[in-house]
Amino acid sequence: GIRPKPTQEAEARQKHFQQLKKPALALQKIPFLKKPGELIEKKLREKYGSRDYNALNDGMRKTFVKVVNEDLSPLYPSIRQSTLLLWGDADTETPLWMGEKMCDSIPDAGLVILEGGTHFAYLEQLPRFMKIVLTFLTEEERA
Repeated sequence: GIRPKPTQEAEARQKHFQQLKKPALALQKIPFLKKPGELIEKKLREKYGSRDYNALNDGMRKTFVKVVNEDLSPLYPSIRQSTLLLWGDADTETPLWMGEKMCDSIPDAGLVILEGGTHFAYLEQLPRFMKIVLTFLTEEERA
């Protein structure tokens, strides 16, 4: 929900990918070069795409790109529901600063940091995660 400012390296990498992808797409429009064009595009995706991106089919990739590029931060102040954010402090996909920014922007939010947790901290620390969520939900019922 927060779009980080891309680094110069990330911008250059994205630009390079787009430049290399254009000829691969052009090849795919020529019937007898369609397969080589698809193979080149696949290899480029494997080299430049994230693990999550590469695990998706073509249709889902388009949705994934839209989702990860969406910046929802202007909406956070209008959230009226009590919000619990759980974040792994070793998350490289959505770094902790994003959780801290969300917590600061949502009026009634709390942030629980799962030490050593990655992007999948909720699975890595499932018993702790469940205890925290159940406590939060029980408190919400009483409120």
